[in-house]
Amino acid sequence: MFVTHNVAEAAVLGTKVAVFSNRPSTIKKEFTNDFPRPRTPEDESLGTIST
Repeated sequence: MFVTHNVAEAAVLGTKVAVFSNRPSTIKKEFTNDFPRPRTPEDESLGTIST
């Protein structure tokens, strides 16, 4: 498990991304990241997750 506050970073590093709400914390949205590796922050296809 990797925890970050940066959605773009999560899109590059993660295979499953969960976005949490404010307090009380609940999972607001969940994504499965099937984009091929290696991934870079400049990869335009990751924009669909990080926006």
